[in-house]
Amino acid sequence: MKPGRREIVRGLLTSLGVYASIPLGVGGFWVLQRFDLLAPVSYPVIVGLLAFAATANLAANAWLNAVPDSTLRLHARVAVSAITTTAVLYATGWGSILAIGYALGAAEMLEIAGARSWRPAIAWNLAAIGAGEMLLAFDVAPTMIEPRLAHFVAISGAACLVLVSRILGTTAERVERAEDELRESEEHFRSLVRHATDVIAEVDADGTIRYVSPAIEGLLGYEPTSLVGRSIDDVLATDPPQDAREVLGSIAGTPGRSVMIDMHLAHRSGEPRIAEATVTGRQTATGAGVVINLHDMTERRLLEERLVWDAGHDALTGLWNRAAFAAHLVQACERAARDQRAIALLFLDLDGFKQVNDSLGHDIGDAVLVEAAQRIVSAVRHCDTVGRLGGDEFTILLEQVDDDRDVVDVADRVVAAVAEPWLRFGTAVHVTASVGIATTGVGIASGEELMQQADAAMYAAKRSGRCRWERNPASTALG
Repeated sequence: MKPGRREIVRGLLTSLGVYASIPLGVGGFWVLQRFDLLAPVSYPVIVGLLAFAATANLAANAWLNAVPDSTLRLHARVAVSAITTTAVLYATGWGSILAIGYALGAAEMLEIAGARSWRPAIAWNLAAIGAGEMLLAFDVAPTMIEPRLAHFVAISGAACLVLVSRILGTTAERVERAEDELRESEEHFRSLVRHATDVIAEVDADGTIRYVSPAIEGLLGYEPTSLVGRSIDDVLATDPPQDAREVLGSIAGTPGRSVMIDMHLAHRSGEPRIAEATVTGRQTATGAGVVINLHDMTERRLLEERLVWDAGHDALTGLWNRAAFAAHLVQACERAARDQRAIALLFLDLDGFKQVNDSLGHDIGDAVLVEAAQRIVSAVRHCDTVGRLGGDEFTILLEQVDDDRDVVDVADRVVAAVAEPWLRFGTAVHVTASVGIATTGVGIASGEELMQQADAAMYAAKRSGRCRWERNPASTALG
């Protein structure tokens, strides 16, 4: 990876700082020599050693940075640091006494290369100290103290160096390991959130969205960043079954408290969405809020509604089916008995349908049934209930009747509407309806009895010439 502008500027500043320290070092050595605290060494040698140390360390550092993971370059960088430190310290006569100073170089390497550098640093620094002591033993390097004492001090300093470097190194290893585990954990969490199909959102107590996961795009069609900072009201439907904002307000700031609700949302296109929402309270340094997990339930809820609808409706005409109509009729009779009022039932059968179905085919027959259902619905009142029992049999329940005229008017309109001829698939079709009327009263109280009486009245209408209605004799007029 090529270094960026920031890294280049930092490298230049480091280089300038190192080279600027050379005159300071020379000045320091001059002061020490004035007080006989430094071995007699010429200034050109001092300047040369300092310049050599600075240049060699900068070059080795740049070489390591070019391939930071290289073990060979790491050892080279540590070796250069140890060798240049040895050259400067032992040339001044203080190498043995300042052996602990190698720990500064080890600490610098920890900062540059991390915890993996502490073992190579110990090895190279010990080797450098050993080489320096060899130079002292052969009187090649000067010393400010008696040689035997110098060796003892060097050994003590080397022991301290090992101890300090090991402490620093193992501490750095633990820190790096903890940072790596934290980084992996954060990356794992981000990956889970990024690829989760459910939406995860953080919302403040006032409804402001602070975070929303990428899955929101699949649920509502919004880019995640486009919702941050906006109110949750922007994505809530206008008529949720529960007040989501009230739930959010009651949960916010209560860590551990969690509720599950159905949240009605609005897609970016305007289409409604239903999500199962788990709302969990949270409390942070920035304030109270909630975490919301949204699971898209739109298709499931629509399917459930469809299944419920199918269970109670005729698949061909969309009218109530036999079972649902019968259950509704039982309830209507119970309400009528409780309220002491009458209801009416019309039982309708299509005249001539069998001939149409047999001669023109089932497609035409189905179309006739659908058309008949539509005409019946258009002829009754909004308060009336229409069902299809099966085949060409239909029923109409009238619960709101003030007098007999209400029932007769509906029956007349239905008979007239069905009798109108119409064209289907280019074929003229003409069917009529025979209608039987039964009302609750003396001897008729249950839904089953009402159905039997209306059925009997319908057959009476067929025997009387069809395309008409008849009232069962057991039913009484309503006035």
